[in-house]
Amino acid sequence: MVTRTTPQCPSDTNGALRNGVHIGQPSVGVRNRVPSMGTRRRLPPEERRRLLIDAAIELYSRRPFEQVSVEDIAEAAAVSRALFYRYFTGPADIFAVASRVAIDGLIARLTAPRGGKPEEQLRAGIAEYIDFVEQHSTAFVAVVRNSSAISSGTGDLVDEVRAAIVEVINRPIR
Repeated sequence: MVTRTTPQCPSDTNGALRNGVHIGQPSVGVRNRVPSMGTRRRLPPEERRRLLIDAAIELYSRRPFEQVSVEDIAEAAAVSRALFYRYFTGPADIFAVASRVAIDGLIARLTAPRGGKPEEQLRAGIAEYIDFVEQHSTAFVAVVRNSSAISSGTGDLVDEVRAAIVEVINRPIR
């Protein structure tokens, strides 16, 4: 005889398990910014949109574009599929926006002013680049390989990263 010990009541959402799954918690690293189902509150549109983007960046960092669905992103951001479509037209749209946000973050990290000797500045810039690529390897490969095939909005991102790298390399020389 099998005894079920997990709560089956939908109203029991305070960290409870239902069928072995935590209720009200998204499946990726944006958990700390997503309100649990028990404390859900209405977020301003920009904050909700940012949660979707952050969830997409997290997922694209671990899985290729074609293996991330709208449902995956919506679940990770703890929103409905319908709410996802309120902010984005589909997978290619959020990929373009998430890629833009991630690459802008990389460029900001690469071009941040640094002190020290020229070679220390160069090493720090290269370390920032390598760190970013390691953290977001799957998404970065997708952007470099076929970003324009996924979305026309991501085609120039690679050129922008290259320009930032050239700036980092040339900075110590100036």
